[in-house]
Amino acid sequence: MASGGSGGTHVDISDASVTNGACPTLSPACGGNLLGTWHMRFDNCLFGTINSCAGTSYSIPPESTWGLTYTFGADGTFSAMVSGDFIDTVRYPPACLYSDAGAVQACADFNRTLKASYSAIGDAGVTSFGTTIKTFNVDCSSDTDGTCVCVQHVAYSTYGVTGTYTTSGTKLTLIASGWTGLADSGPPDAGVNGPIDYCVSGNALSLLSDVVSDPSSSHDKPTVLTR
Repeated sequence: MASGGSGGTHVDISDASVTNGACPTLSPACGGNLLGTWHMRFDNCLFGTINSCAGTSYSIPPESTWGLTYTFGADGTFSAMVSGDFIDTVRYPPACLYSDAGAVQACADFNRTLKASYSAIGDAGVTSFGTTIKTFNVDCSSDTDGTCVCVQHVAYSTYGVTGTYTTSGTKLTLIASGWTGLADSGPPDAGVNGPIDYCVSGNALSLLSDVVSDPSSSHDKPTVLTR
């Protein structure tokens, strides 16, 4: 949700999208009334696909509730909170089940390898960004065609940022003033994001950064939220 940089933190409000089917369509900049609460769910439109091994497929089911909620107040304040559980499913062809030693292994052995690595992450309790992990688990089982199907379930603590915002025509600027729910080593500095283009059209809010720094990354991509 944020990335470091000179002159403070870039409060990235365009690093996710919401969809339960096709990816959302971004509306052209039009401005509009931001007041209220807007939601997005982190899904395949944000995370895309896994290309680490040919034939591997990746999906985020509707049961995954991890997402971002923005609230814009009439007094010029805003909050952006991330909450929910993240669930994803990765389907590995047999040839993709490599061990640490590089040899292909059975799905059951691959499952034990993943559980061991995930246990170490869960024991640490805090991600590099400073978010707290409440539970972190993965379970893999063999499908009828030999595919190893792994379901990951991560529950994070709720965290987010508060601050103020301004609008001018079709432009939105956020000024972060404080963070909540992050570990002592994690909270970034306050900073400014914007101005960026935005459009409120019915129950949809489209956000788009002025500069797309890396189209292949999850940052600086169009965002569509709903209310």
